Amino acid sequence: MCRSTGNWLITVNEEQQVYIFNPFTRIQFQLPSHSALPDQYDCDFNQEELCGRFLRKVVLSSPPTYMNSNLDDVVVIACYGTKKRLAIARPGDKSWTPIKRYIPADMLVDDIIFFKNRFYFVNREGYVAYYDISCDPLVATYVSGEFTTVRYVHRFYLVEWMGELLLVRKYIPRRGKESYYRTEGFQVSKFNFDNGEWEEVKSLGQHSLFLGFNTSVSLLASNSSTFRGNCIYFTDDYMLGYIGNGIEGGSDKGVFDLKDGTIKPHYAGISTSLYSPPLWIIPKSLHQ
Repeated sequence: MCRSTGNWLITVNEEQQVYIFNPFTRIQFQLPSHSALPDQYDCDFNQEELCGRFLRKVVLSSPPTYMNSNLDDVVVIACYGTKKRLAIARPGDKSWTPIKRYIPADMLVDDIIFFKNRFYFVNREGYVAYYDISCDPLVATYVSGEFTTVRYVHRFYLVEWMGELLLVRKYIPRRGKESYYRTEGFQVSKFNFDNGEWEEVKSLGQHSLFLGFNTSVSLLASNSSTFRGNCIYFTDDYMLGYIGNGIEGGSDKGVFDLKDGTIKPHYAGISTSLYSPPLWIIPKSLHQ
């Protein structure tokens, strides 16, 4: 198991076969093989590391259903490799189609989301762009340029919130190896499509965000008694912070309160596998 998108897990077995698997219904659909991704060996990973770290993120355009006659409408985009490039496929395809690079934002991708018939993605510099899957060929279109910030942004996330496109910045300290491996805060912005600017969001109301290796989501707290509104729930998605450093993985997870800026733990355990890190499974009943 390597990633999650909604109710669906993305799994890679020892034969490098990739599946979309629903743990609630036990239904699964096959994607092109892990070995069919281009630039497969642009890094010195062993087989176990290759399965866990080469395939960075997989996002679906829409969730498949059992015996769905419109399964061909499901498009899958994968972020892969040390350069975090993008490729697309459909369930049942034999190969991945790499997306040609048109702009620098196509590399070192931090996060992807399917939003209003487009795959939006953000790279390590904070550049946001999108691919419209109704267009052929796929051509990347910029949404915004980089941010100016005095704090170190460890990772960017894209989330849909009440029909808005959010960009979330995750901050960690710059000081020393031990303090570096610790989330210290988040900042949330929404994109104004009228003027092309990002506007800071001070409150999420009764919604909370769930971030990590998953497709990031926002959920209404009133639909559940197990989480609070106006908070960001995050899991440990910084494997480089503990692999090879003698640090137990999975410990940097918690709940960030947007109102007072505090972070509290939500689970006391640790991850038992470096290559299957903590992730969220979101039951369909919690979605609006």
